[in-house]
Amino acid sequence: MSKKKKKKSSPKKIDLHGVKHEDVRSVCIEFIEDNWDLDDEVQFITGYSGEMKAIVIDLLEEYELNFQIGDGFNSGFIISWL
Repeated sequence: MSKKKKKKSSPKKIDLHGVKHEDVRSVCIEFIEDNWDLDDEVQFITGYSGEMKAIVIDLLEEYELNFQIGDGFNSGFIISWL
């Protein structure tokens, strides 16, 4: 009998396009807390807004989470590990 490989699921994502900067923090807190037990990678789609990235990064640092900006080709998102 052959073993089936466990298929890696796509990371959970939150698209922050269209979210007002003043609301980003609370939206991200809810996303982090809803996925805290996920024990996997999550992505914050920020686009190229420096202000949006700064808000997300400040929050991830408060939660003491590791993160990476983009993937070398696209810097419009932030990856973090919960």
